[in-house]
Amino acid sequence: MTNKITNGIINKVNNVVMNTSGTTSTDSLLFQPNPKPSSNNNLIFNNNPIEQKQSFFNNNNINNNSLFLTQLDDLWEWKEIRKNPTTNKVFHYGIISTKSIKKNGFIIRNLLERVYNELLIPNFPIESELEPKEKWCDIVMSTKKEDIQISPKSFVLVVFEMKENYEKLVGSLVFEYFDISECALLTYVAIRNEFRGNGIFHYGLDDCYNFCKNNFYLKRKGIIWNLIQNVLKNIEIDVNSNLGQLHFIQQIMEIYLLQQNNLQQKKDEDNFYFFAETNAIDVFDGIMSSEKRHEIFKRSGFSVIDFDYIQPPLQIEDRQLFCDKLILLSLEKEDGNRTISSFTLKCFLLQFLYGVYDDVIPYMYDDYFQYMWNSLNSKDSFIISNDPSIWKRKTNFNRKRESKL
Repeated sequence: MTNKITNGIINKVNNVVMNTSGTTSTDSLLFQPNPKPSSNNNLIFNNNPIEQKQSFFNNNNINNNSLFLTQLDDLWEWKEIRKNPTTNKVFHYGIISTKSIKKNGFIIRNLLERVYNELLIPNFPIESELEPKEKWCDIVMSTKKEDIQISPKSFVLVVFEMKENYEKLVGSLVFEYFDISECALLTYVAIRNEFRGNGIFHYGLDDCYNFCKNNFYLKRKGIIWNLIQNVLKNIEIDVNSNLGQLHFIQQIMEIYLLQQNNLQQKKDEDNFYFFAETNAIDVFDGIMSSEKRHEIFKRSGFSVIDFDYIQPPLQIEDRQLFCDKLILLSLEKEDGNRTISSFTLKCFLLQFLYGVYDDVIPYMYDDYFQYMWNSLNSKDSFIISNDPSIWKRKTNFNRKRESKL
C-alpha cells in the first residue's frame, strides 16, 4: 500500500515538473529548488500606524527598558524565570513567538535586530558565519510553529537579566527544527562575557531541546505525507511559484524510495537528534579556542558524529564560502554510543541546503556537497561517540587548499 502511495506521488510530481520544465531528463529527478520567505514580510508592519512607531522610538521604550519585554505575555512562545543560587542573579528565559506578529511585529523585529547586533555580531566576527541580518530576521518572522514547513523552522531563545526596574539582554540561543528529517539544529549561541558561568547555556540548551522534542518530534506522525499533500494541492494554483517545493519533494522521495523500510519503520523516542556545529580542533576564530568550545559542549552532553561534515554557505552570493573546518555534534541524553543513519543525515543536509538557496539543483552538485553525499552512500550509519580521539577528527575534503573561513 505504501509503495502505491509513494509511486503515485512520485509520478504526479514528475509529471508536473516535466510539463513545466519541458524536459524529461533524469537529472530533474535527482536534486532541485526552494521558495524563500519573501522580503514582503515587512508589509506586516503596515498594521502598525506610523504615529505609533514614531512614538515608540521617540520615547526610547525598548532601549531604556521603560517597556519591559519580559512582561508582554503574548510575545513569548514559552518563558520561565530562574534564579542562580550562587550569584542570586535572576534571568528571564523566553522563546520569541511569531503568533502575535500582527500585534507585536514591530517589537519582535526590533528585538531580533538587537539579538543580531548586540550578541551575534560580537560573537561571530567572521562575516560568512552569519546569515545577512535582514534575511535572518525575515526567516525567523516567517516561521509558523503550527504549520508543516519544507524549509527549517527557526526560533530564538533570549535571556534577560532582571532587576526591579531593569532588564538587560544577556544571551541568546538560536535553533531550528527540520520537519522532514525530524531533527533540530542549534545554529548560534551568544552570551555576553560578563554573564558566562551563570548556567545560561546549560538551561537554555535544555529548553531548546525540550521545545523541539515535545512540540514537533513527538507529534510527527505522518508529517511527511501531510507535507507532500499540501504541496500537491497548490500545483494547479501557481505551479511556477511552487516548482521549487516540487523539486525538493522529488529529492526527498528519491531518498525514501532508496530506503523503503524508513516509510514503515516505527521510530523510537530516542531517535530524536539535536545537532550542533563547532570548530574542529586547532581552529581559532578570535573569540574562543576550539578546545575550550569542545569542553563546554562535552559538559553539556554533546558527542561527535563520525562524519565528514561541511556546512553549506550561509551567504548565497558566494557558493564557495562553505566551511570544512567544523565537526557535527549530537546532544546525547543517555549513556552509551548511538548511531545515526545515512538516511537521516541525507534528509537533514538536503533540508539545510533548501533553507539557504532558492534553487537547490545546481548547488547539490558542488564538489563539497557531492563529497558528503558520496560518503553517505558508502555507509548505512555513522557512530556518535564521546571518545577523546573523535573530538580531534577533521574533515578530509580538500585538506590541501586554503580554508574558505
